Amino acid sequence: MGARCFAGISLNDTTVRELTRIRDAIRADAPDWRDEKWVLPQNYHITVQFFGTLTEHDLALLQSGIGEVVASTEPFTLHAEKVQAVPNSRRCGMLWVQYLDEGHHFAELVAKIQQAASAFGILPDERTAVPHITLCRARHPKAIAGGVPFLGSARTENSALMGSDRALGRPMGGQALSVSVASVTVFTSVLSPRGPKYTEIGAWPLCGKADRAETG
Repeated sequence: MGARCFAGISLNDTTVRELTRIRDAIRADAPDWRDEKWVLPQNYHITVQFFGTLTEHDLALLQSGIGEVVASTEPFTLHAEKVQAVPNSRRCGMLWVQYLDEGHHFAELVAKIQQAASAFGILPDERTAVPHITLCRARHPKAIAGGVPFLGSARTENSALMGSDRALGRPMGGQALSVSVASVTVFTSVLSPRGPKYTEIGAWPLCGKADRAETG
């Protein structure tokens, strides 16, 4: 019996609270989206790689491989860019908070995880790796006219999320949405009528070049 699993980046409580505030503001601006499939705050994460269903034995070996490849990776920070309607605001299937991959650190991390997964016959995703946090999945693609003010790209030096938070009367995003990537977590995923339940089964730190040199 196997388990569905994936590698991802966990979020701190501050980021989860800010994402929840953004979710509430969008739902207030777009009432017809309130009954769509909104991700529970405890499930917010940035996906690195889906692995599909693995046996307990293969999962243990894969985790060991992940630990080895991330040990050579330096920690980095992702900054929020925008709330993105996917594929567009006229026929939206998902809402993301999308992050900038400055320095291509996230893409490099994804490539390393994919390399570890390839030993188990897991094919890499050929699409460009875009770091994002999924807020909502539409039951059927639909327009999100009310949410358009939340879809603008950032124009501030720290790439903070732009948009007027009319529901709460203050700007959204900023440093509260920044994600410090210091480890990679492996999750199992169990589907249910109420939505998926993710369980963290292990986390591996990004040690970086300096730490490797010190440990010899």
